[in-house]
Amino acid sequence: MRKRLGLVLGIVGVITLSIGISDGIVKGETSMGDQTRVVTVEEQNSHEKRVPIDIATVITAEEQTMVESSSIVEGFVPQENGIGFYFKKK
Repeated sequence: MRKRLGLVLGIVGVITLSIGISDGIVKGETSMGDQTRVVTVEEQNSHEKRVPIDIATVITAEEQTMVESSSIVEGFVPQENGIGFYFKKK
């Protein structure tokens, strides 16, 4: 009789604990997961000003010849300055 009572109480405890954990996950009370941050217009504008929007890439004649003469249809060519460019042949 005691074994059955212990087994029933153990199962009830596990179910109760799992329901409590699942409710915490649904309510977002865990330390893991996505977080939402509210950003003001001024913060967004200042961030966008720091990120360069247009970047001019200069392709040398050697790089252009290499791309045109290769059998690769598309790919990325790294450059010395670290920028590089992506190409796709039609």
